[in-house]
Amino acid sequence: MDSKDFRGYDYCEDLHSSLIKLSLFFEIIKACGYNIGFSYDDLEKVVLQIQIFINAYTVPKNKLGDLLPSKYTNISSPLFTITELISNDIYLDKDIVNRIFDILSISIEEIKDDDVYGVIKVDNKYCMVYFDYFVAGLYEKLEHFVINNGIDKDKYYKFRGKYFERLLNETFKSELKNIQIYKNTNYYLSDEKNEIDLLILNENNIIIVECKSSNYNEPINLMEINDSLYKGLKNSFGRGFKTLDKAYYYFRTGSVIEIHKNDEIVKIDTANKEIYTLMISLKSIKSISGNLSKIIKDKNINHIPLVICYSDLLTILKNTNDIQKICYYLKQRDYILNSLSNVTFDLDEVDAYGIITSNQYERLIDSIKIMRNIDLSYYTTNSAYRKEANFEINNLVLNYLINKYTNWNSENYGGNK
Repeated sequence: MDSKDFRGYDYCEDLHSSLIKLSLFFEIIKACGYNIGFSYDDLEKVVLQIQIFINAYTVPKNKLGDLLPSKYTNISSPLFTITELISNDIYLDKDIVNRIFDILSISIEEIKDDDVYGVIKVDNKYCMVYFDYFVAGLYEKLEHFVINNGIDKDKYYKFRGKYFERLLNETFKSELKNIQIYKNTNYYLSDEKNEIDLLILNENNIIIVECKSSNYNEPINLMEINDSLYKGLKNSFGRGFKTLDKAYYYFRTGSVIEIHKNDEIVKIDTANKEIYTLMISLKSIKSISGNLSKIIKDKNINHIPLVICYSDLLTILKNTNDIQKICYYLKQRDYILNSLSNVTFDLDEVDAYGIITSNQYERLIDSIKIMRNIDLSYYTTNSAYRKEANFEINNLVLNYLINKYTNWNSENYGGNK
């Protein structure tokens, strides 16, 4: 196939990680023996078809991106019917599309704040408030459905945790070079067995990783720090904070320590090593990391880890496979969380990464050290770093889907730059 690189309309959420999470979801429900009525490929085709429709509607108006060579022409409204969706560029089964939209859509009369991530139904037509939000929220929407519609919850939660740990292990291995990874290892402290989900080592650094696939219900007001925010955080991540806190102080002894993997004992020299703790959430989180030092009230937690969601982690890793750069970012985030507790940093972790690894940061951190009580969230309120970081990734995903499900080529391409 003589392929063409197509650029879609501009959005900032990472479609790549959203689709990976969807693929993970279908693995989990398959392991549970649950049939939702459609496959991952069915949903992937629907996502692409909606993208093509929205592209045909938005590009002629804002002139951003390529006008894809689709059968959609003269689109005057962002609303579409299922018939319009299935009668164009990609073969879609009407019954399957109806099933998908029955699960994902909500009537405009019943819409609530969190439904910005869903499909809005207006009479017999459908639309998305934001297409990228729709894709980013698919995992949560589908999980909510199966948990409330007959799946064995205990089995689901078991496989969710197991498969998420496997996904993170594979992600770090594929995105970072010159590292060692130990999965599901143990260490003993006062004869007590303690588990570590992932341990990442290179010459100068040790990263202790806690994988969290549990639910976290975010408050509507992400900036308001209150008891409900703390309670939700404690319920979802409380044990993980304690696990990482204990491991941090064990690994920073500067001595040779032992970790156990099945019957194997691995000795690790921690002398002159930087130790970082990282909690990674499968679920999207926006209200945590920027204010974590103000939220945590447990006085038994002495060292606060960086908490990041999988989508943000993958965006960061995709933009650099340099372990030293990642560790520099972790070092600065550790300093802000644990030494500058009065600093309010950005709620968007990709933007936080962008600031820390930019040329302006060295000048900025000098001012922070002096002031020690400053709100830095205004630095990145427009998600500038996130948009830049995800731009190429999103276009690669769009082209992957186009090559997978259409026969478009440069001969029938009629787009505009």
